[in-house]
This record gives sequence, C-alpha cells and structure tokens, in this order.
Amino acid sequence: MRRLGDRDLDKLIKINRWIENVNKVDDIVIIVEGKTDKAALEKLGVQHEILLFYRENFWRRMNSLTHFKEKLIILTDFDNEGNNLNKKIMKYAIDNNIEVLENERINFRKVTKGLGNEIYGIVKGIMRIKEKYI
Repeated sequence: MRRLGDRDLDKLIKINRWIENVNKVDDIVIIVEGKTDKAALEKLGVQHEILLFYRENFWRRMNSLTHFKEKLIILTDFDNEGNNLNKKIMKYAIDNNIEVLENERINFRKVTKGLGNEIYGIVKGIMRIKEKYI
C-alpha cells in the first residue's frame, strides 16, 4: 500500500524527467500565454527560449514563426482559451512547415494531471510538492 506522499513524489520524479528530456533536445522554442507562465517554467528549470503568445500580439507572433527553424512546444493553458490558442498555433505551424512537438504538450499534461489547467497554477502545485521533499 502506498503512503499518501508517494503519489506526490512519483509526480515530481515524472515532472523532473520531462524537464530533463526537453532540455536535452536542441533548437526548441516553447510557447506560453503569459509572463507568469514563462517565469514559472524558467523557475522549474526549462532552459529553452520561451515566447509569449496572447491575444494582443497573436498575429505578430504568428508571423514571426515563419522564420523559425526551431521545433515548437506549445504549452498554452489547458482551459478552453488555451486549447483554442494551441489549435490556432498548431494549424499555422503545420501550414508553414514548422515542426511542433505535440507529444511534449501531451506528456506535460499527463505528468501534471491533477495540478490544474493553467501553466502558472500547475507550476505552483509542482513547487508545493518540491517544498515537501527538498
């Protein structure tokens, strides 16, 4: 039988593994919705360039993607607005032959399940777990 904290520790191990795997891949750009999301991922140890995509700068940012040679990881929030933004960015990227590492979004969601729908909130949950064990 597992102790209550074992689930949290297992989640923390999986999250750290996800971060290590992403950091090993060259030429990645991560897309998030806001400044707090970017700061949260940097605090977790993500070492790639992180771009902000939000309503006000959406098309300007989209047009800048056509010059990218990097692979994209789209980590918009997992709420309706974030999922819709993900779909728009994905379509634009595919239409412009930009590689999207969709499995990384899916894997991030799997390893952070139960911690919320917003990237910032998810990272806050991860940090609370880390405080228990570190």
